[in-house]
Amino acid sequence: MLKIAILFTLFDRTSPNFNLAFGKKFNEYYRLEVSAGYTSTRYKRKYRDHNLLDHQNKIYNIHEVCGVNAQKYLINNFLDSPKIYNHFMPYLMAGIGLSYIQYYENILAIRPDNTMITGQFKTLPAYRFAYQFGIGINIDLIKNFSLDLSIRRLDLGRTTNLINKKTGHTFNTTVKDTIAFAGLTYQF
Repeated sequence: MLKIAILFTLFDRTSPNFNLAFGKKFNEYYRLEVSAGYTSTRYKRKYRDHNLLDHQNKIYNIHEVCGVNAQKYLINNFLDSPKIYNHFMPYLMAGIGLSYIQYYENILAIRPDNTMITGQFKTLPAYRFAYQFGIGINIDLIKNFSLDLSIRRLDLGRTTNLINKKTGHTFNTTVKDTIAFAGLTYQF
Protein backbone atom coordinates (compact mmCIF):
# COMPACT_ATOMS: atom_id res chain seq x y z
CA MET A 1 0.00 0.00 0.00
CA LEU A 2 1.45 3.40 -0.98
CA LYS A 3 0.83 6.58 0.96
CA ILE A 4 1.07 10.35 0.40
CA ALA A 5 1.01 12.67 3.42
CA ILE A 6 0.99 16.46 3.73
CA LEU A 7 1.67 17.81 7.24
CA PHE A 8 1.53 21.36 8.63
CA THR A 9 2.32 22.66 12.09
CA LEU A 10 -0.52 23.13 14.53
CA PHE A 11 1.36 25.98 16.21
CA ASP A 12 4.76 27.58 15.86
CA ARG A 13 6.78 30.63 16.81
CA THR A 14 5.36 32.72 13.90
CA SER A 15 6.67 30.79 10.90
CA PRO A 16 5.61 27.86 8.71
CA ASN A 17 6.68 24.23 8.85
CA PHE A 18 5.47 21.57 6.45
CA ASN A 19 6.32 18.07 5.20
CA LEU A 20 5.44 16.15 2.08
CA ALA A 21 5.96 12.38 2.42
CA PHE A 22 5.66 9.33 0.20
CA GLY A 23 5.71 5.91 1.78
CA LYS A 24 4.93 2.24 1.69
CA LYS A 25 3.22 0.09 4.31
CA PHE A 26 5.00 -3.28 4.37
CA ASN A 27 2.73 -5.02 6.87
CA GLU A 28 0.23 -4.21 9.60
CA TYR A 29 2.92 -2.83 11.92
CA TYR A 30 5.70 -1.32 9.78
CA ARG A 31 5.88 1.43 7.18
CA LEU A 32 8.66 3.49 5.62
CA GLU A 33 8.41 7.05 4.28
CA VAL A 34 10.66 9.44 2.40
CA SER A 35 9.88 13.04 3.33
CA ALA A 36 10.93 16.51 2.29
CA GLY A 37 10.00 19.61 4.23
CA TYR A 38 10.63 23.22 5.08
CA THR A 39 11.08 24.64 8.58
CA SER A 40 11.32 28.30 9.47
CA THR A 41 11.53 29.44 13.07
CA ARG A 42 11.76 33.04 14.24
CA TYR A 43 11.83 34.48 17.74
CA LYS A 44 12.56 37.76 19.51
CA ARG A 45 14.28 38.42 22.80
CA LYS A 46 15.32 41.45 24.86
CA TYR A 47 18.05 41.68 27.50
CA ARG A 48 20.75 43.94 28.93
CA ASP A 49 24.46 43.38 28.26
CA HIS A 50 27.77 45.18 27.99
CA ASN A 51 30.77 44.94 25.64
CA LEU A 52 28.59 43.29 23.02
CA LEU A 53 29.32 45.27 19.88
CA ASP A 54 31.92 47.97 20.41
CA HIS A 55 33.78 47.03 23.64
CA GLN A 56 33.24 50.41 25.36
CA ASN A 57 32.25 48.88 28.73
CA LYS A 58 28.72 50.31 28.74
CA ILE A 59 25.37 48.70 29.50
CA TYR A 60 23.17 48.23 26.42
CA ASN A 61 19.52 47.32 25.91
CA ILE A 62 19.64 44.53 23.35
CA HIS A 63 16.81 43.61 20.95
CA GLU A 64 17.41 40.44 18.91
CA VAL A 65 15.49 38.74 16.12
CA CYS A 66 16.86 35.23 15.57
CA GLY A 67 15.79 32.45 13.30
CA VAL A 68 16.48 29.39 11.19
CA ASN A 69 15.46 28.57 7.65
CA ALA A 70 15.89 24.90 6.77
CA GLN A 71 14.99 22.33 4.17
CA LYS A 72 14.95 18.74 5.42
CA TYR A 73 15.13 15.41 3.61
CA LEU A 74 14.48 12.36 5.81
CA ILE A 75 13.81 8.64 5.64
CA ASN A 76 11.32 7.82 8.40
CA ASN A 77 10.45 4.46 9.97
CA PHE A 78 7.04 3.98 11.59
CA LEU A 79 5.99 1.33 14.07
CA ASP A 80 2.18 1.19 13.99
CA SER A 81 0.07 -0.33 16.73
CA PRO A 82 -3.12 -2.25 15.92
CA LYS A 83 -6.11 0.00 15.23
CA ILE A 84 -8.27 0.97 18.17
CA TYR A 85 -12.03 0.83 17.49
CA ASN A 86 -11.15 0.26 13.79
CA HIS A 87 -10.41 4.00 13.28
CA PHE A 88 -7.48 5.09 15.49
CA MET A 89 -3.90 3.93 14.88
CA PRO A 90 -1.21 5.21 17.30
CA TYR A 91 2.41 5.03 16.11
CA LEU A 92 6.04 5.68 17.02
CA MET A 93 8.40 7.11 14.42
CA ALA A 94 12.08 7.90 13.90
CA GLY A 95 13.95 9.20 10.89
CA ILE A 96 17.39 10.22 9.66
CA GLY A 97 18.59 12.30 6.72
CA LEU A 98 19.99 15.68 5.71
CA SER A 99 19.08 19.27 6.39
CA TYR A 100 20.09 22.37 4.45
CA ILE A 101 20.11 25.10 7.11
CA GLN A 102 20.90 28.75 7.60
CA TYR A 103 20.80 30.48 11.00
CA TYR A 104 20.56 34.26 11.38
CA GLU A 105 20.48 36.94 14.09
CA ASN A 106 19.73 40.63 13.72
CA ILE A 107 20.74 42.69 16.76
CA LEU A 108 19.85 46.24 17.73
CA ALA A 109 21.80 47.56 20.73
CA ILE A 110 20.71 50.85 22.31
CA ARG A 111 23.46 52.73 24.20
CA PRO A 112 22.79 54.70 27.39
CA ASP A 113 22.89 57.93 25.30
CA ASN A 114 20.12 56.44 23.04
CA THR A 115 22.37 55.98 20.02
CA MET A 116 22.07 52.62 18.27
CA ILE A 117 24.42 49.93 17.05
CA THR A 118 23.28 47.16 14.73
CA GLY A 119 24.81 43.80 13.95
CA GLN A 120 23.90 40.89 11.76
CA PHE A 121 25.08 37.31 12.24
CA LYS A 122 24.45 34.76 9.53
CA THR A 123 25.74 31.32 8.58
CA LEU A 124 26.44 30.19 5.09
CA PRO A 125 23.81 27.60 4.10
CA ALA A 126 25.16 24.09 4.63
CA TYR A 127 24.08 20.45 4.54
CA ARG A 128 24.01 18.77 7.96
CA PHE A 129 23.02 15.38 9.40
CA ALA A 130 19.43 15.55 10.71
CA TYR A 131 17.15 13.26 12.67
CA GLN A 132 13.70 13.24 14.23
CA PHE A 133 11.59 11.04 16.45
CA GLY A 134 8.03 11.28 17.65
CA ILE A 135 4.64 9.85 18.44
CA GLY A 136 1.34 10.26 16.65
CA ILE A 137 -2.02 8.91 15.73
CA ASN A 138 -3.76 8.34 12.39
CA ILE A 139 -7.54 8.77 12.49
CA ASP A 140 -9.54 7.27 9.60
CA LEU A 141 -11.85 9.88 8.04
CA ILE A 142 -13.28 8.30 4.89
CA LYS A 143 -12.08 5.53 2.62
CA ASN A 144 -8.32 5.95 1.90
CA PHE A 145 -8.09 9.29 3.80
CA SER A 146 -6.89 9.77 7.37
CA LEU A 147 -5.98 12.64 9.68
CA ASP A 148 -2.41 12.43 11.01
CA LEU A 149 -1.65 14.16 14.35
CA SER A 150 1.89 13.96 15.71
CA ILE A 151 4.49 15.54 17.96
CA ARG A 152 8.06 15.32 16.70
CA ARG A 153 11.44 16.26 18.11
CA LEU A 154 13.64 17.49 15.27
CA ASP A 155 17.42 18.02 15.27
CA LEU A 156 18.62 19.74 12.08
CA GLY A 157 22.32 19.80 12.97
CA ARG A 158 24.92 22.34 14.03
CA THR A 159 25.60 25.57 12.16
CA THR A 160 29.15 26.89 12.11
CA ASN A 161 31.15 29.86 10.83
CA LEU A 162 28.59 32.37 12.12
CA ILE A 163 30.40 35.70 11.73
CA ASN A 164 29.63 39.35 12.41
CA LYS A 165 31.80 41.18 9.91
CA LYS A 166 31.89 44.39 11.99
CA THR A 167 33.22 42.81 15.19
CA GLY A 168 34.67 39.48 14.07
CA HIS A 169 32.45 37.48 16.43
CA THR A 170 31.92 33.82 15.53
CA PHE A 171 29.13 31.62 16.87
CA ASN A 172 27.98 28.01 16.69
CA THR A 173 24.47 26.75 17.37
CA THR A 174 22.59 23.46 17.20
CA VAL A 175 19.14 23.75 15.64
CA LYS A 176 16.51 21.68 17.52
CA ASP A 177 12.75 22.05 17.81
CA THR A 178 9.66 20.21 18.99
CA ILE A 179 6.83 20.52 16.48
CA ALA A 180 3.17 19.47 16.60
CA PHE A 181 1.94 18.48 13.14
CA ALA A 182 -1.52 17.93 11.65
CA GLY A 183 -1.92 16.51 8.19
CA LEU A 184 -3.93 14.57 5.67
CA THR A 185 -2.88 11.12 4.45
CA TYR A 186 -4.08 9.37 1.30
CA GLN A 187 -3.43 5.64 0.85
CA PHE A 188 -3.75 3.87 -2.49
